[in-house]
Amino acid sequence: MPGTPIVDGDYKHAVVQVICLLHEGTYNLVFASAELLPAELPAPPEEALLTAEAPRLNGKGRLFFRRYVTTAAEALAWYATCRGGRFTMLQGDAVRPTANEPLFEEPSWPQLITGSKFPLTGDVASSVRAHHLYPAAVPALLEKLFKFHPELQQWCSDRIFASFMRYPELAGSVHLLAPNPLFRSLTVRLHVADDKSESTAIEITPRAGMTVDGLEAVVIEHRPTGIGAYQVQTFGANPFVLVRHQGMVEEVEILIRCPERGLLERQEPSGFIRRISMEMSLTSARKKVTVPGRGGAAVDEYEVPISEPASSSTLGDPVQPSEIPALLRTRERERIRDDEAKRLGQKWFHGSKAEATEFVRSLIRAARERVWIVDPYFATAELFSFALATSRQSVEVVILTGASTILTKEDTVDATVEAGDMLLQNLQVQAGKAHIEIFVMTGELPTVHDRFLVIDNAVWFTGNSLNQLGERAGMMISVPAPLEVIAKLGAIMQDTQRTKPLDAWVAARKANRQP
Repeated sequence: MPGTPIVDGDYKHAVVQVICLLHEGTYNLVFASAELLPAELPAPPEEALLTAEAPRLNGKGRLFFRRYVTTAAEALAWYATCRGGRFTMLQGDAVRPTANEPLFEEPSWPQLITGSKFPLTGDVASSVRAHHLYPAAVPALLEKLFKFHPELQQWCSDRIFASFMRYPELAGSVHLLAPNPLFRSLTVRLHVADDKSESTAIEITPRAGMTVDGLEAVVIEHRPTGIGAYQVQTFGANPFVLVRHQGMVEEVEILIRCPERGLLERQEPSGFIRRISMEMSLTSARKKVTVPGRGGAAVDEYEVPISEPASSSTLGDPVQPSEIPALLRTRERERIRDDEAKRLGQKWFHGSKAEATEFVRSLIRAARERVWIVDPYFATAELFSFALATSRQSVEVVILTGASTILTKEDTVDATVEAGDMLLQNLQVQAGKAHIEIFVMTGELPTVHDRFLVIDNAVWFTGNSLNQLGERAGMMISVPAPLEVIAKLGAIMQDTQRTKPLDAWVAARKANRQP
């Protein structure tokens, strides 16, 4: 195919997969892909159409999954139409009305991406070059479909063997998959000569009717502080090359390039296994543990296997590399851990309540949209110390505190009233200064035990109450996947059986209070 890395004769057949949603008479794109099949492979058999109803979409939604077996030329022509902005069905379904969101190329055509980060692999067990068309966001109709029918989100995932939940960007997208047309597999191993010199051995298994003659093997040697060597070796008729290294090799990255088709294969930097040590243990006995409860009654029992060493063995010759590479990699791993701790906001507080308080206030000051403070011990002192620390009047502050843990007790500011009454009084006084809502977790024990601070779309976690952070040793850390935590906290706040607005809770408590 002129102007692309796809050469005429490389592919003969293709499989086009389409998932679409029939809604109000239109077939809406859910997902589509065209996989070109290398010329040595026969056309696969046709498969039956699969459907699934989506009754919660006004009772008229239905999903369709179809695998079209076409020629490679037909699949490329169909993909060109999609690149032009219009998704269509194929063969006898081509006349059906379709709809899709605007699609954007990744990368620019005719470039193809060679790599391992795309979740789809296709039917061909081979490295894949790919081109993608993505919408700017998940289409609203598909968002609605997956919200009302999570089982259909799984149904769609099962069709393509990739999760729409983990990869939401797949919804409404189209893809071209072009498996390696020249060879089926690539084997890389460490070769050690009699003189102990080391080389990377690369062996290719060509496809039927194809040759590796002229392919270039690029071997990049990675050292702890950077690239140590870059070598290019050209294959002849023999699909085997040996690339020699200087000294003991650490990690190698492999690229296989065709002068006509471009990059066909990439293997990320990896080392070689030189020595394996194995230990075997046998279970000689089991111990039974009983957890006592009140009155000596057992509340739990469990068994633990007792293991004893049985044998150990080592495969491979003893290796005595220079200590410097190992030292450098150890130090780099330590720096990566430190950087990750900083990214997650890992903060240790001990002996300085002022430092901890100022840190929390600085987080709240930075909020642009919302602040949620989830603390079963939140009362009047915390209202003034933290909830009023926002710097933008538009920020909505939501507090989730506990009834049994703090609000039914004497207030720390005025011991003549309960903490809940005092908190409500001060909230009403501050009504014009900030948008603050307070909810109360009712029951003998609050629904939430730990403490959370939500700042916009970030979530901070701590085991200490905010009013005690820094007095005793404790930690705050930003959770790596905050949206799921925010959703769960939001569900707790919306639980009308266990969670009540502060004013309603105070009114009910006063009504039930003994005179």
